[in-house]
Amino acid sequence: MEANRRLSLEEYVLAILLMLMVALNFTGILCRYWLHLSLSWIEEIQLGLFVWVVFLAAGLTITRNIHLGFSALVDRLPSRLQMAFQVAGRLFFLFFFALLAWFGSRMVLNEIISDQRTPALGWPEWMIGAAVPVGAAVAVVRIVHWFVHRGRS
Repeated sequence: MEANRRLSLEEYVLAILLMLMVALNFTGILCRYWLHLSLSWIEEIQLGLFVWVVFLAAGLTITRNIHLGFSALVDRLPSRLQMAFQVAGRLFFLFFFALLAWFGSRMVLNEIISDQRTPALGWPEWMIGAAVPVGAAVAVVRIVHWFVHRGRS
């Protein structure tokens, strides 16, 4: 990581969500083994936070170029072909995340219309499901930003 690089908003949000997950997990372990009390709602919140972390981090992997890829193969190609593979990969990701945002938003609308609730807390399911279209939309914005930035340089 570069020393002068500023952290993005996603990184701050992800750090907070991960800290919450660790605190909840620690609390659940203490309650289970010391108080002999199982708190099922902790697992439900952790699962929701995990979904948010996964979908918010997806766009970040593309921004930082740390997503899974065929770097062992692509790194051996000439620089022009490497750039062509990067552009093709970003176009694929753009298409994929645009579809994910579209179908994710439809899923959230269905969750709102059907008033689906979580089992332990009774919270609206869309609060967790919204991670799909939000994370996908963030990824789309990041990919478009990459193309705009590449166009300038």
